[in-house]
Amino acid sequence: MKPLLLIIIFPIGLFAQQQSPKDVSRWEKQAKNVTIIRDSFGVPHIYGKTNADAVFGLMYAQCEDDFKRVEMNYIEKLGRLSEVKGVASLYDDLLMRMVIDSTDAIADYKNSPFWLTVIVVLPSALSRLTVSTTAVFTSCPGVSANNCSEPMSTG
Repeated sequence: MKPLLLIIIFPIGLFAQQQSPKDVSRWEKQAKNVTIIRDSFGVPHIYGKTNADAVFGLMYAQCEDDFKRVEMNYIEKLGRLSEVKGVASLYDDLLMRMVIDSTDAIADYKNSPFWLTVIVVLPSALSRLTVSTTAVFTSCPGVSANNCSEPMSTG
């Protein structure tokens, strides 16, 4: 029974998304610029050399605390919640895909002030967390922390 189970489960790892060494080294470099200290209540106090480093630490700490919620919010904004929660969420997905336009979002991002552009570290923080742990997080096929930076297709 165990060899059969191994033969069935082993190929799943072959299809897992692989991180490039370049990306991993970039995440490691940014992680070295961040210090997260939790107080006796578990509240994270985040220190970074730059604003982007602090946001990276914040997102990393948030994912450590409640990755499931972060992941579900991301899946919802992609318009793929019905893949996880079933047919009842289909109209929510349709609404997300109608309302959220990636072309407008990209244009707004390009016109935003510099201080707002630090949000690009969210995918890095999520990806760093998935590299630094052996847990499997993804609830939705084809959605991972590694494709957070890809714009959602509205077509």
